Amino acid sequence: MKKPAILLIVLVALVGFALFYKRAFDERTSGYSLSKADAREFLLPNLPSDKVHKVTVHDSKGKVSLAVVGGQWVVEDRSNYPASLEKIQRAVQGLEELKIKDRKEVGKSSLAKLNVLAPGEQKDGEGAGLEVKLEDEKGTLLGSVVVGSSPKSSGGASSTNMFGGPTPQRFVRTPNDKDTVWVVDDSFDELLSDPRLWLNMAWPNITNVKSAEVNFPNAADSWKAERATLDAPFTFVNAPAGEELDTAKAAGLAARVLEGPLNDVLLKDKVTPDTMKGASKVKIVTFEGFTYDVEILAKKDAEEGFPAYLVTMKVTADLPKVRKPSPDEKEADVKQKDEEFKQRNELLTKRLADEQKQFHGWVYEVSQYGVSSLVKKRSELLREKAPAPQAPVPGALMPPNAAPVPPLGIPGTAPVRSAPPAALAPAPAPAAEKPVESKPAAPAPADKPAETKPAAPAPAEKPATPAPADKPAETKPAAPAPAEKPATPAPADKPAETKPAETKPASS
Repeated sequence: MKKPAILLIVLVALVGFALFYKRAFDERTSGYSLSKADAREFLLPNLPSDKVHKVTVHDSKGKVSLAVVGGQWVVEDRSNYPASLEKIQRAVQGLEELKIKDRKEVGKSSLAKLNVLAPGEQKDGEGAGLEVKLEDEKGTLLGSVVVGSSPKSSGGASSTNMFGGPTPQRFVRTPNDKDTVWVVDDSFDELLSDPRLWLNMAWPNITNVKSAEVNFPNAADSWKAERATLDAPFTFVNAPAGEELDTAKAAGLAARVLEGPLNDVLLKDKVTPDTMKGASKVKIVTFEGFTYDVEILAKKDAEEGFPAYLVTMKVTADLPKVRKPSPDEKEADVKQKDEEFKQRNELLTKRLADEQKQFHGWVYEVSQYGVSSLVKKRSELLREKAPAPQAPVPGALMPPNAAPVPPLGIPGTAPVRSAPPAALAPAPAPAAEKPVESKPAAPAPADKPAETKPAAPAPAEKPATPAPADKPAETKPAAPAPAEKPATPAPADKPAETKPAETKPASS
């Protein structure tokens, strides 16, 4: 082929590629010019984290607003219930220190493909990511970022995902950067729009229980247990004769009752006087002097297979104001013990105030595990009685612990009359021709003592018994006779068949 023709083909190919690229570029930009953002190290370089007073997390699944109210962080979507301060601090600090790893200039259509559009930016919600807004106490926006999908990796040693696919990195975009999409090394696992995940999961630490009383709607199910000291086991109070508390079934009372964490908090405007109707009443008293009045009600609309309970509580305490010195207390120890008593009382007083502030007036949702010690009925806590020993039934199998039956043929034991079954033995008459292989060997274990102890045949008071050896076939049925008289009949009737094997060792 001539050179001009080759050059022409190459030129046409280049022009076609240029046209194709321009068309694709126009589709990506959707008719407007790209606006590049200035390169920088941090995604939100001017974020004053100490001035953040409100955080909003919003995506297609939901929305949660966290704000500072009365000097503490609360979840506005849960009637201003206390929020997890540690979790909020991690989220804000993480955004403040978030560094940029890479940048991409894309068009409007690609923004949706990367899921970096803010919720509501498109009517159909397609391409929306997770938007985080940070505001100060006056509502001024301090920073905003939309978290999109993860970059894909082809895998390999140099990749963050060895086997390919999504990586821990994420595409992010800020409103001021318009068409610039950044890549950062953060998976944003804690930035979720579910209000339940931002609640303060603190739960009263009820330990050192002195007594627990549970009153069910059905009085027969109610119970009260107590113990005198921390080391003593719990026992039922005023239990009828024969009823005993199974400490293994009530083990939770000796550990920590009302385990957390909580699942959710009911909105206060949704709570009515009938919300806890039919609840069981629980009263817990600790050795420190704290009293917890708790109501527990099974949740009717709980997810199948995951039972849940509604719980309310009130906390009071009767703390001693004056220390009682011990009789053998030394004068030198008085000052130190008084100081220890004062410090302990201050801690308990603060604990009481904190628990009253956080837990009074709320209706919680907890899992069954959290209240397992307090939802058991009286019948479920009773110790099972050991079954009374039963007399053996004639003809029945002996129980495992029964006394062993002495073997047959042992002198001094009562014979077991099993002759009738043995009477069937004469059927195999040909066995007389083969004394060694004959069936009578079966009862041999009963006559074992005769083999190991030559004296066994001795009890036979008729030494002349070998005479019947002339009639081996006729005397064979009498072989089982030792069952009735182990000493006399057995050797007498079967010398020809069984004794040859026995007498051989004697002759040798």
